[in-house]
Amino acid sequence: MNLREKFYSEAISIIEELYRLSKYDPDIDFYRIWDICNALDKNQIKSKEWLVNKLLENLIEVEDEPKNIFIAGGWYGVTALLLREKYKLGDIHTCDLDPGTKIYGERLVDYEKNNIHFKVDDAISYFLENKDWYGILINTSCEHMDHDDVTFMCQAKREHTMVCLQNNNFHEIDSHIGCHDNLSDFVDSLKLNQIIYQGVEKLNNCDRYMVIGK
Repeated sequence: MNLREKFYSEAISIIEELYRLSKYDPDIDFYRIWDICNALDKNQIKSKEWLVNKLLENLIEVEDEPKNIFIAGGWYGVTALLLREKYKLGDIHTCDLDPGTKIYGERLVDYEKNNIHFKVDDAISYFLENKDWYGILINTSCEHMDHDDVTFMCQAKREHTMVCLQNNNFHEIDSHIGCHDNLSDFVDSLKLNQIIYQGVEKLNNCDRYMVIGK
């Protein structure tokens, strides 16, 4: 069973477990079941596979640069796991404010075996405090952050740290506070010194943007 098969198998086990416990515990949060299912949505997987493929195509190995990766808003670790399938170097730290993402994410990605570390913290604060340790900064959920905060992270990183960022134009969701209407606006807002890759992926309900740069 490969990493992805194990992920889906464990996701089903967690969902079954939550449903079974809900029969006896009225405090079980059914939102968690939906949230895990949403993390496995085909659009989520498609966008993250796009990120992994383009990032690795454009990743220039520099021997004196750390290969450690920081993922802001990493959710249940899907991006981390897809990266680990193809990228075996360094540690991957995935950070999210929701404590449940660590509880269930560690089960979903077999974190100890795959050297994936879950952090429950504000992603901006944690990254800034530890930025010297990371060679790659990833954020697949820029739409959930104020765009000034995203720009601040890009400006505050080490000069040679590579960033890989995704956003969209799906304004209809209340929590999407940092959407951009088009790729050009998103690229300009980041104020990066170097753009290595930029592109648009057409999804069924929006356009997904991605920028890789330094």
